[in-house]
Order: sequence, then C-alpha cells, then structure tokens
Amino acid sequence: MSRTQTMAQLGVDPKSLADSAKTPEAREKLAAARINSYMDKLVTGQAQFVQVVQPVAAVMREQADAHVNNAGLDRALQKAVKEYAAADSSRRATQPASAVPMGPPGPAGAQGAVPSPTPEPPPTGAAPQPGNR
Repeated sequence: MSRTQTMAQLGVDPKSLADSAKTPEAREKLAAARINSYMDKLVTGQAQFVQVVQPVAAVMREQADAHVNNAGLDRALQKAVKEYAAADSSRRATQPASAVPMGPPGPAGAQGAVPSPTPEPPPTGAAPQPGNR
C-alpha cells in the first residue's frame, strides 16, 4: 500500500485536509480528530485496520507530539466491552433453541451434567525398592 493510499484511508491526506481546513493549525486539529475517530471505530469493530507504511509512520513520529493516554485507553476499552456485549446479546437472542435435550438439572443446578468417573484407587502392594524395578 502506498503512502497516499494509507493517508487517504485514515482521512488525513493533504488534499482532504486542505479542502476542509484552511490554516496549518486547523489542518493539524482536523487530522487529530480524524485519527481519534478512526481509532474509536477500529476499537468498536466499525473500521478495518489500516497498515501504516514506514514512510508515513516515520513522518508522523517526527512531526506529531504523540503519546499513549491512559484515559483514552480506558475509554476505548469501555467502548469495546459495551459494543461486544451488545453484539453478543443480539447474537444469543437470534439463535434458535438447542434441539438437543439437556436432561434434568444435575448437581449444583448444571443441566445435563454427567458426574465424572471416580478415579481408581492406586494399586495395593509394596512400593518398589530402589534397584528392584
């Protein structure tokens, strides 16, 4: 993937930034907002991962004051947990009931639980003596 394609997929290509923001400061602010939006969508599964090519990564590291923000990580985690919980509950609600009979509740209320076999006792007899194997 080329540098131009990478920047376009992230929404930070120079042409789209120049069309939407007139000053360099406004373009920087817009680029940061677009990257934050992309990260939010990525974490919640609404965007695909974009492989950032090395030249773009190098320029971004040189020119941007970037850092990992713990509050941002917490926010992303909360969004992801909420999104996946909603997706999981929707998936369970649309799944048909099992056609396999589960049987009566077993111990501790576990349906269809089959008791595990009792382990056999160790063999009786004298323990082997060293050298007598």
